[in-house]
Amino acid sequence: MENNSSESIIWAKLIIEFVGTFFLVTVVLLYGSSIYGAFVIGMTLAVAIFFGGYMTTGCFNPAVTLGNYLNNSLTGIETLSFIIIQFLAAVAAYYFFTNNKSYGYNAHIESS
Repeated sequence: MENNSSESIIWAKLIIEFVGTFFLVTVVLLYGSSIYGAFVIGMTLAVAIFFGGYMTTGCFNPAVTLGNYLNNSLTGIETLSFIIIQFLAAVAAYYFFTNNKSYGYNAHIESS
């Protein structure tokens, strides 16, 4: 029973990392060049850390993940799985950004 519980916790951590990274990358793509970009990105990261950081140490970025590993906050397998899931979330966010006609890349081109 305990093995199933620890497996559930690992999956929960990966889902939190995916969702947090997805939203962070999406906001960076949407508002990164805006005058309010730094504020919006910072607030998105703060909300992601507030809601998921207690469980995953709030990495949402491979550089922060590596730093937490070097600080002995994460194990090797957690570090590797977090980096893989963050990469997949970034690819998904880019796909969302480029294929969403309302908010993504196409909306910026069409409005020019």
